[in-house]
Amino acid sequence: MDDLATNLIQVVSNTLIKGSSKIRLVVIWMGTNDSVLEGMPSGQHVPVSRYKKNLLAMYSLYPSSIPTIFITPTPFRHDVWRDRDPEVTAQYGEAAKDLAKELGIGVVDSQKEFKGKKLEPLLSDGLHLKPAGYEIVFDAFMRLIRDKHPELAPERLPLALPSWDDHDMRDAGYRYAMEREAAESSNASAKQE
Repeated sequence: MDDLATNLIQVVSNTLIKGSSKIRLVVIWMGTNDSVLEGMPSGQHVPVSRYKKNLLAMYSLYPSSIPTIFITPTPFRHDVWRDRDPEVTAQYGEAAKDLAKELGIGVVDSQKEFKGKKLEPLLSDGLHLKPAGYEIVFDAFMRLIRDKHPELAPERLPLALPSWDDHDMRDAGYRYAMEREAAESSNASAKQE
C-alpha cells in the first residue's frame, strides 16, 4: 500500500518541479502523522525506515543546487493524542536529522526547540500548532537561514513589489483624506435633499 508521501512525491515530480528554476529553497516538514503508532485506526503509520526513504525521495526531486531544509515532527500532547508516543515520534525526528547530516543540509529540530516548554499554549488541539507554536518553528527556521543560507534572509532578497517607503505616503494619505471628505460631504448633501 502506498503512503501519503509516495503519492505526494508523484504529484510534485509531475507538476511543481517543472518550475524548479524559480525555486530558491525547498522545505520538507513531515513525519508527525507518519509516526502514528502501528495498527491505529487512522492507518497513517509509516515505518521510520520508509519515512527516511520518503524524505530522501523528496529531497532527490530537486536539483542539488537548490538549498533544502528538513523540519522534524513537532511534539504533541500524549494525553490528548493516545495514538502516538513521544519516544516514537522522536525517532522520526532523529531519522530526519541523520539524513540531513548525511546530505549536508540544514534541519530545524522541533523537538529541541519545544523542549522544556509547556505545550498547551502552543498547540490548538494537542497536535497542531497555534501561532505561538509556529513562531517557535519560524524563529528556529530563520536562525538556520541566516546561519546556513544568509543570501536567502528576507532582508537580502529582492522585493517583488515596490517598498512602502518608495512612495510619498504623505501625499497619498492627503489625497485619500481629501477624497473621503468629498465623498462624505456628497453623501451628507444627498441625504438633506
